[in-house]
Amino acid sequence: MRFNQSGGYLSITGVTDWDAYDTVFRVVTDGRQFFYPQDSIKATASASADGFPASNLVDGSYLNWWDAARTVPVSIDLDLGERKPVSYLAINQREWSPTHNRQTFGRQEDSTRIKDYRVSVSDDGVHWGDPVRTGTMPSARGVQFIDIGRHLTRYIRLEILSSWGPPSVPNFFNKVAIDELYVAHGYPFRAAVEGDDFAA
Repeated sequence: MRFNQSGGYLSITGVTDWDAYDTVFRVVTDGRQFFYPQDSIKATASASADGFPASNLVDGSYLNWWDAARTVPVSIDLDLGERKPVSYLAINQREWSPTHNRQTFGRQEDSTRIKDYRVSVSDDGVHWGDPVRTGTMPSARGVQFIDIGRHLTRYIRLEILSSWGPPSVPNFFNKVAIDELYVAHGYPFRAAVEGDDFAA
């Protein structure tokens, strides 16, 4: 089937007669591309809750996570072992909070996700220079990506400057936690195939 992919949506093209109940599509992907193996990365953080160290970010299991111990701002340093090309970060945060402020089950809830952040790179882990990316991460489910452009570096620092939950909702304030953190060295692409009028 021909398809387009953009903005987190996959649109199948060329279908004019949909069966509202029995149309089923099977999607086969090539898997994750252009990520460094997590066991080749060392992660440390300026703060961690007991039993939830930064090493959990790169242990290959979403069942183990890093907890910032309600410390925001907080920073995570990634050591690639040697200078390597990097292009973006993929961050999988804990999915235990809603994406927005709401009242449910008789209590106020809010997002615990990362809000404002900045990313810096360094060759020695001491001298960082100006951030290569600053921004606001959406309060949304699923993996979030931070495109930092192409750099050749050994160390990457992610600084979490704020979270979405306000102090007025204390159970959700500054409770930042991340399951997994990936470092990419290239951008995904799909080679054009015969009959395509586009290449993603």
